[in-house]
Amino acid sequence: MFNDVKRKIVLKSLLVWLLLIPIAVLNGALREVIIEPLIGWYAQPVSGTILCFLIFVVCCFFIPRLGNGNRSTYIVIGFIWVLLTIVFEFFLGLVIMGNNLSELLDAYNIMTGNLWVIVLLCTGFSPLLAARNMLNKKL
Repeated sequence: MFNDVKRKIVLKSLLVWLLLIPIAVLNGALREVIIEPLIGWYAQPVSGTILCFLIFVVCCFFIPRLGNGNRSTYIVIGFIWVLLTIVFEFFLGLVIMGNNLSELLDAYNIMTGNLWVIVLLCTGFSPLLAARNMLNKKL
């Protein structure tokens, strides 16, 4: 399915995903320390929106520099990033922070103002959206 060039693009994209971890952690700290005391309940959706924006900006900057892949390359990157994000979130929550499964699953309830599902969708689609100019030039 993938040749060596596309495989290298996917592997290099893992470094970009690693960059998203401290960005997400800092965004969470910003929410807890500054945004939530200012606007209360609205801090969750505001923070989720900020994180989506930051993920997309990082992708727009780094994805075009990884190399020329095709549409499936960037779809695979997005899929891998979503899986890694979920695994990281559950590992961090369950093992490091000692949360229970119910607490972690609460993040997936959009009715509470938590946009985590939207953040995951943004994480999954941002590589493809960031690569669209390169893909359009190939046509």
